Amino acid sequence: MKKSAALFLFFILSICLSGFQSAAQNTWSQKANFISSRHGTVSFGIGNKGYFGTGNDSLWGSHDDFWEFDPALNSWTQKANVPDPTRYGAVGFSINYIGYIGLGSTEQSIFQKPLHHLLLIQPYTSRLIIAEK
Repeated sequence: MKKSAALFLFFILSICLSGFQSAAQNTWSQKANFISSRHGTVSFGIGNKGYFGTGNDSLWGSHDDFWEFDPALNSWTQKANVPDPTRYGAVGFSINYIGYIGLGSTEQSIFQKPLHHLLLIQPYTSRLIIAEK
């Protein structure tokens, strides 16, 4: 189930951030690349911006960084880091201009520890709030 959800989120993020289709011209345009390849990430959208972060990179390093993509500027801006512990395979969604990151685990290995808390993210203020279980 986790793997299916992670693949679904990756698919949606890939569609949203890799380019936008112009209905009038029926073409795709390349948007700014992200700084590294990642898996087990979390993402959501608020307004006209996309938010993306955490996960592991191709060298199996865990990340706690969080980024905002602005399609109007075609640029990535780093936001406040997600508090410890680093998170892999989490879920993300937004409601009323507040982003939520939850669940997941501490790493991708046999030593992983499931996480049960939820983070509330207010991207416009770069504020992160931990909501305990």
